[in-house]
Amino acid sequence: MKLRLTEGQYKRLLSEDKRGRFNTVTPQVIKLMELIHKFHKISSKEETVKFLIRDMGLTNNGALTIWNSWVKDFSSLDIDSYKDLLGKELEFKGVYTVSADLPVYLCGRGHLPGYVTVEASSEEDALDNLQRGEYISMEIDEYSNEWRNPDLDYDTEDADIMEDMVIEHINDYGIDEIIDDIELK
Repeated sequence: MKLRLTEGQYKRLLSEDKRGRFNTVTPQVIKLMELIHKFHKISSKEETVKFLIRDMGLTNNGALTIWNSWVKDFSSLDIDSYKDLLGKELEFKGVYTVSADLPVYLCGRGHLPGYVTVEASSEEDALDNLQRGEYISMEIDEYSNEWRNPDLDYDTEDADIMEDMVIEHINDYGIDEIIDDIELK
């Protein structure tokens, strides 16, 4: 029997190999849950995940999978009941990155050609009035080449990502259209 896979399905199968060594509840997983019960039963998610990574040598995705299983399956049980879960499948949790064009609000500095309208009796008087801030209006020359392709100076750390617009933009696509832009971190 032959199966045909789309490229996205094939990549998804390959990425499942990266998900780590925790697929089912094993004696090692039970030992981790006992340690969490003993030392981190009331700890926050961040503290427990940090403990699993730093002290137990787990990857970030492995630690998240164990934390998820602790919350869903183990935290409400008595410690003696943990062995009853041997062989149960664990739900994978991991960190993914999704490549996207991010709409941002950005303040920048640049120089665009334009005109300053000044009332004066001569060129020198016009310049003097402008230097004192006495002018009628300022307009950008929208027909110049610099207007179409401005040379801007800006700081990316000052960019505010328009988060609602990013989510709205991503919602316009189906999984098949962006599967290649999603990676397990």
